[in-house]
Amino acid sequence: MADTNLTVMQPRSVIATMAARAGMDPKPFELALRSVMPPNHSDVEFAACALVANQYDLNPFTKQIYFMRTKSGQIQPIVSVDGWAWIV
Repeated sequence: MADTNLTVMQPRSVIATMAARAGMDPKPFELALRSVMPPNHSDVEFAACALVANQYDLNPFTKQIYFMRTKSGQIQPIVSVDGWAWIV
């Protein structure tokens, strides 16, 4: 007989994943992460930056990765020497 009691796991948000790694609640973590990003960033820019930091397990608070506006106005992730050392 087939098991009909399958549990469907909901994917955890990137912010929740990063916050759990830092031992924080997601909302204060999000506010802290937004504070190290360039001012006036959009939610889409924020999400893209969080995805990059999470994908490579880089910590923006210790400057393993940081985000800067280019001359064209887009936000670009920059991996520092410490970040590259962590990746390697």
